[in-house]
Amino acid sequence: MNQFENRAGSRPHDRIFLFAAATFLVVAAVITAIEHYWLRDLKFDDAWIHLRYSRNLAEGKGFVFNEGERVLGSAGMLWNLLIAAIALVIPVKWLPGAVSLLNYVLLLAGVLFFAAALRDVP
Repeated sequence: MNQFENRAGSRPHDRIFLFAAATFLVVAAVITAIEHYWLRDLKFDDAWIHLRYSRNLAEGKGFVFNEGERVLGSAGMLWNLLIAAIALVIPVKWLPGAVSLLNYVLLLAGVLFFAAALRDVP
């Protein structure tokens, strides 16, 4: 018997399971996309904090929540820098929607990374 003949996915019930798992991931991604679209303008506490820090940074006011007050109030510094880079190229009114889109794209990238990592698991 060849070593590859006994791998997971070579038996019919394994293929059915893999198809069901892939279908579930696709359906979950589509449902999440719809939810992200419906809730794109709904933000909670930390989201507005990140947006404000990022907007101030993009406008040249520094990494501050309130201009002139040098107090660090955000733990997501890399996230703020990424949002600030986006704020440099789009109008401020589009920033919440753009961040929601970025969040969804990163979520999909995580799902694809996870699926790729599981592909080689026997």
